[in-house]
Amino acid sequence: MGNIPPITSTGRRRKKNSTGLLDSFLQISIGSPMARRGGNPFNTEKTEGYSGDISKHVYKKTKPKPTRTIHYEPKIKCITEVIEDFNSKGDLGVILQFTGFKFLKNIFTQNRKDYDSNSCVYSTPVNYKDKGAYLILSTIKDIFKYEVVPQRKGNQLFSDETYISELMEIYNPLSMKVVQTNGLSIISYKKNE
Repeated sequence: MGNIPPITSTGRRRKKNSTGLLDSFLQISIGSPMARRGGNPFNTEKTEGYSGDISKHVYKKTKPKPTRTIHYEPKIKCITEVIEDFNSKGDLGVILQFTGFKFLKNIFTQNRKDYDSNSCVYSTPVNYKDKGAYLILSTIKDIFKYEVVPQRKGNQLFSDETYISELMEIYNPLSMKVVQTNGLSIISYKKNE
């Protein structure tokens, strides 16, 4: 058997010189479209159908991209203030101001199932992102906790807690009372007797 020369995809033998390949590529890429139009790409003469008047040229206007609407998801925030001698009886007061949800009722109900013997729990329905949820206020020994949980199953939406050292020493954590007025949640604790 002798040497078989390499064959290209068109069945022709390859040219060994590089100028032959370059000429065929130029003919394919530049030559054939220009040959169909009937002109030299470097020819400056006017050809038929060419109008030199730019004022008649129609520009394509780009379509404006639709503006993205950013949906603001309000975050739940709480400002907490602890006040000793809150009223004339000398009670301890905790004032909470929440933002990010709306109260559906002005009444907190005490939950019958408390966490342990030194705890007290209140809750009220709230509206968060057009969905139902509950604001839960609880006192467990000397920790005051507030959280927002969905009405149906799901992750906790917000949770925070405050350590109040006076609760076990001076005030009774089981005497917790909650009132809702003017968008503020006011919690009071009576002194130990």
